[in-house]
Amino acid sequence: MAPLGPYVARGLTFVTVASLPVLLAAGCATMPKGPPLADPKFIRDYAATGGYRLGRPSGFRFVGPPDGPPTHVLFLRSGPRSRDQSLWELDLATGVEREALTAAAVLQGRDATLSPEERARKERLRQTSTGLGGFDVTRDGQRLVLSLSGELHVVNRRTGAVHSRRGGMDPTLSPDDRHVALVRDGELWVTELLGPGPGVRLTRRENDDVTWGLPEFVAEEEMGRHAGFWWSPDGKRLAVQHTDVAGVERLRVSDPAEPGAQGDLRPYPRPGKANAKVRLAIIAADGTGEPLWVRWDRDRYPYLATVTWREAKAPLTLVVQTRDQREELVLAVDAETGATRVLHTERDTAWLNLDQAFPRWLPDGSGFLWSTERDGAWVLEHRSADGALIRPLTKPSTGYRGGLMGLLGGAEPAVVIAASEEPTEQRALRVTLATATPTWMTPAGGFRWVTLARGGDVWIEGEVSLTSDKLTVRRRSGEALPIHIAAAPLPFQPNVEIVSAGPRKVRVALVRPRDFDPKRVYPVINHVYGGPHHAVVGRNRLDYVLDQWFADHGFVVLRMDGRGTPARGRDWERAIGGGALCDVPLSDHVEALKALFETHPELDATRVGVFGWSFGGYFTAMAVLRHPEVFKAGVAMASVTDWKDYDTHYTERYLGVPPEADAAYRQASVLTYASKLERPLLLIHGTVDDNVYFSHTLKLSAALFDAGQPHEVLPIRGQTHMIVGETALSRFYERVIGYLRTNLGR
Repeated sequence: MAPLGPYVARGLTFVTVASLPVLLAAGCATMPKGPPLADPKFIRDYAATGGYRLGRPSGFRFVGPPDGPPTHVLFLRSGPRSRDQSLWELDLATGVEREALTAAAVLQGRDATLSPEERARKERLRQTSTGLGGFDVTRDGQRLVLSLSGELHVVNRRTGAVHSRRGGMDPTLSPDDRHVALVRDGELWVTELLGPGPGVRLTRRENDDVTWGLPEFVAEEEMGRHAGFWWSPDGKRLAVQHTDVAGVERLRVSDPAEPGAQGDLRPYPRPGKANAKVRLAIIAADGTGEPLWVRWDRDRYPYLATVTWREAKAPLTLVVQTRDQREELVLAVDAETGATRVLHTERDTAWLNLDQAFPRWLPDGSGFLWSTERDGAWVLEHRSADGALIRPLTKPSTGYRGGLMGLLGGAEPAVVIAASEEPTEQRALRVTLATATPTWMTPAGGFRWVTLARGGDVWIEGEVSLTSDKLTVRRRSGEALPIHIAAAPLPFQPNVEIVSAGPRKVRVALVRPRDFDPKRVYPVINHVYGGPHHAVVGRNRLDYVLDQWFADHGFVVLRMDGRGTPARGRDWERAIGGGALCDVPLSDHVEALKALFETHPELDATRVGVFGWSFGGYFTAMAVLRHPEVFKAGVAMASVTDWKDYDTHYTERYLGVPPEADAAYRQASVLTYASKLERPLLLIHGTVDDNVYFSHTLKLSAALFDAGQPHEVLPIRGQTHMIVGETALSRFYERVIGYLRTNLGR
């Protein structure tokens, strides 16, 4: 499920709309005329700058001679008010940045277009950028490989010469840089890096229900796996996913404002129903021979969660899961026979979270790294080549967050990971493999990460806190070189305080008006997500810019991370299992609010509103329906209302597999409580959302209508689970703040 709201850069894309539709209601209403907006220019600037995130570099790659230190850093960056990304390079010797490549230069004046598959991929990745996207680079750093407008482009960094031909999805260089593999029309192809023709087709689709080399919907949307093929370390073979969706239910995504259009009929696996059938084959890169099928018990372990094949001395390795996600195997594959052997078995009585960084084999093949929550919190482990535990590298109290920032060789091999004992922060931690000795690479007080160059003597350090943000290239010698952040400057410093509330010490961020008067009592807005895998309270000032605008209308805006959110340990997160998916976080919010009312006299307990997106929209609807004594108005956006209409891998993880888990689904459904509505509720949804379908909001509206409960519905025409567009976003948030002001008072 998309965890982020429509203003977050990695989270949303609404197709630009000519105008927002007239408000629909089960009881029609017009937009109320209230007092003027606080700083009306801000919301337009906020939309135009992507929440002040446009212009921030991403996709860092160090390049240089294969046997020497890096000479340049490559990265993508747009302008402060543009989503059009171009490739930039930073010269590490001189500190000079230059724009190295643009989409216009690659296409030589032609307009860029996206295929339906490319649009779906951007949706899964929550990408809203245009121009250049992901790129690959040869080991010597001299040639770039990228896909743009349906073509494969190889660019010489020195001369700027572009070699273009028919392309496809996910162009990926072979380890020897001689070939590129890509997916074209559901088939896997391999072409020479500078070859003249389309290349060699390695697979044959049996029918239109089958694809090769692409991840299935739930792998991308819920598992975090975006690859569907993997080169062998010697570049002679590929492991390729074979997907058959013949038995998967199809749902149509169509815009009701265009009744003549057919829309897209897409496979979408709902709880208790059929998933895609996924297999894995090993195929020769030259197109000779027959596919060698990898064998494991796919009936018991149908989910192919993770695949890695990177080290010459290590095997092709898989992580496969049971459908209930309570057991998974780490499997080593014999690439000559297709047989597999179990290296490790992981179990959890509730569910297993995936960490796509692992297993990660050491370069010499002597063992691998593995992460687990078996001991009550994420722990990183060093295991031998046969899967036996050598030693834990972190403790449950370390606050390891999952993922890998870098792997260091040399005389003292080490790993660099994200960690912090404080859930609202993140730091980079270096841990030695031989002794598990930890050393902090970055200070506390914000959100910090690193990207290491080969060898680890040079790295990029990113830092964002409540007061500043910056990017720096650092050397082990102590030298530092800044990377320019081209984002528009923030118009103000958010007035944020982070506290712990209630007996559970729920982390809460309070955003007060910039002209805050401690003698006044303010209505409250609870800006909520509330679901798993995403925390909203952190020491990152970019997260609170919009909240500050809301607060400046005469509110105190609160964010909270109750049980179910990450970074507080296994039991904290697993508390939401079964029908408690919303019960537990909702009770934590209510408990924390009551504690805050006792300690913060500026908060008006009689005027509390709530709004949120995606899971936050679901939480909002449940909050207004089930706790009207606390929440006096709500705006539920892109919300799930009946979990039987969401996808399998996400939903069954928390609620179980129907029909055995039907009681949990009823308990967690908003529709169960529709007759209890007592407070104003506005439902907002994009009409072509292919993640949380528009039907969710229509079903809730119908249930409320049947129960005789007045409410309001705002469909946003032509929009998906993401929003972009200055007009659409600014009108969107004007509508939200207008509704809350009307129903909570100033």
